[in-house]
Amino acid sequence: MTVTKPSTIVIAVCLLVGFTTSSSAADEENSTDVNKPVMLKGNVSVYGAGSYSGFDLRTLDGAPMSHSLPIGFRRPLSASVGKTEFREWIQKTYRGFKLFAGKLNPRAIVNVRGEWDNGSNLLFNLGFPHTSCSGVELLTMPLDGTNTIVINCPGEVPTECFPRLRKFVEDGGNVLSSDCSLNPLIRTCFPGFIDWNLGSSKEAIVDVKIGTEKGLLAGGLSRGFWKLDKACQLIRVLDTNKVSIIAVSSTLAKTDPDKQGVLVAMFNFGKGRVLHTLGHLDNNDVDAERELLSDSTKGTVVSLRQMLVANYLIQNLRQAAARGDL
Repeated sequence: MTVTKPSTIVIAVCLLVGFTTSSSAADEENSTDVNKPVMLKGNVSVYGAGSYSGFDLRTLDGAPMSHSLPIGFRRPLSASVGKTEFREWIQKTYRGFKLFAGKLNPRAIVNVRGEWDNGSNLLFNLGFPHTSCSGVELLTMPLDGTNTIVINCPGEVPTECFPRLRKFVEDGGNVLSSDCSLNPLIRTCFPGFIDWNLGSSKEAIVDVKIGTEKGLLAGGLSRGFWKLDKACQLIRVLDTNKVSIIAVSSTLAKTDPDKQGVLVAMFNFGKGRVLHTLGHLDNNDVDAERELLSDSTKGTVVSLRQMLVANYLIQNLRQAAARGDL
């Protein structure tokens, strides 16, 4: 006879009913991970560096665009969005989220640090307890109780770890990866689904249209803007029957070798799934400008790329709760 822990029941109930109660949580989980500015290599997510240095951060006057935006799109919304706004949004979208987060195993989400992205900042702002490690540390880190592994650009995980990562997803775990994690990690570890088509983005803010069939639009909109850094790896979908294209950009499609402009793709692998995003999870890493979102969504506040990430994580945790895995 299997005995279910009381804490497991609490988490499962909160998840399955849509977080219908609220309570306080340990808001400062992993705060040391984000209170100290971490300079990423290449200034890839730093506004004020590279070709972004010539425009006004607050109004986006002079913001670089690959092409003119489609009819019906206005200028991107720039806003100061910090921890308070992120947590107000997720609590409004999922009532009782604080209670759920307070009961969550800190290893339920493992964040693999990257030189060019820092998803830990986003996880902290949203209030997701998580554990960060390097790609090398992922080789030996215990993954019991882990639901989703976040792999930050450029996906520096040793090839010796690929079989472990593959088995993790096959057994029901999930992966969230950003930008240059696509090549070589995602394309090699999970072959036959998506690949890098050798195209690269310019620093730009592009339009985005998000499909609704996968339920990743909770608390957001289906159209808006998407921040891209220089030299993001453009996505090629290899199997349209097995890969769900979650978000596309008609602006990006004009310079995409495949003319697709795919921003987010997702596929099932065994019992788990992988979601890959073009561009970065983090906002920026300059301490004075950390809260500036250049692609904030009107009426939603958070950016659509970050909204998708939050909904993906919560979907994963709900499914795990339904199976009794939390």
